[in-house]
Amino acid sequence: MRNLPVANAGLARSICAGDPTTLGGTPTATGGSGNYSYLWTPSLGLDDATKDKPVATPAGNTTFQVYVTDINSGCVSTPSSVVVTVNPLPTLTSTLTPPAICSGVVFSYAPASGTAGTSFAWNRATVAGITPVGTTGSGNPNEALTNSTTGPLTVHYIYTLTANSCTNPTTYMWQYS
Repeated sequence: MRNLPVANAGLARSICAGDPTTLGGTPTATGGSGNYSYLWTPSLGLDDATKDKPVATPAGNTTFQVYVTDINSGCVSTPSSVVVTVNPLPTLTSTLTPPAICSGVVFSYAPASGTAGTSFAWNRATVAGITPVGTTGSGNPNEALTNSTTGPLTVHYIYTLTANSCTNPTTYMWQYS
């Protein structure tokens, strides 16, 4: 009688959309002769479904299973499963094309996202001819900028949206006359 190998797919984990994660326990297999081959299913989203610790980049929530075969005996383990939860990157759903803003007028922008629990941090770099100098904040900038030049200037706000430990920095531009 030969001993079955024991598979260990590892612990459940959460990742952000587009991020990779390495599957497999520590170790991925035990028992048997110690000489193993691996088969992970589904293979979609894996860099190599025959590695002991494949890198997974699933498009959505996925339960992966690993089967371990003892190469010497041909015995196959019962499968071990791991759940990978894929959290979406938060995105702005509020309008991104406000009209030009006159110098000295308060700029107010209420950011919104379709991802529940999103926080909004912003950063505005210093622009020559615009006062006050660059600054950072959260939520609505709600600030009056003054253009000391004779022509319009473009100001960039970089919003960093965070939800479920996922961040998504995005740049938006407004023009001050």
